[in-house]
Amino acid sequence: MVVSFAPDETVTSVAETDSLHLAAVPKGNYLFLKPSATLKLQPIIVLTQRQDGALRRYVFEIETVDAPSTADGVAGVFYSVQFIYPADAAKAAAARAAAEAKKVAALNQLALARATQTAAQTAFQTEQTNPYAGPRNYKYVAKGDRSLAPLAVWDNGYSTLLQFAGNARIP
Repeated sequence: MVVSFAPDETVTSVAETDSLHLAAVPKGNYLFLKPSATLKLQPIIVLTQRQDGALRRYVFEIETVDAPSTADGVAGVFYSVQFIYPADAAKAAAARAAAEAKKVAALNQLALARATQTAAQTAFQTEQTNPYAGPRNYKYVAKGDRSLAPLAVWDNGYSTLLQFAGNARIP
């Protein structure tokens, strides 16, 4: 028979009542029980240690029965026992979710950095190819004949633009 504990557990000690007829062989998080004769009901105590140092104690009762074949389907006969720990599974799921959220946040931050860089490059290229690009200053005052006044006047700190009507008559 084999008993499987949590993957982060290591079997450290096994105490069986009839060690003459029952060999208990720990291997990592597994415990192999090998009876050499029919065993009467007896306790087995198993101590395990988790990777975080926490200890767990298990108490079993084992009894062997004579059966000509494993296919006889004798009720209550087990060849493998596996422990499932809901709290550990929930903690692992929460850790996976936190890692996924951290990964998504990092990807979002990378996407934002790339978008910012792309916007800066686009603005720089626009400024290099269009002398009128950039923030506009419209704070201009005109004096004189209104027929000579432009439709708009502004500057970007580098160039000044005077915009006149397309088909206006020259005075």
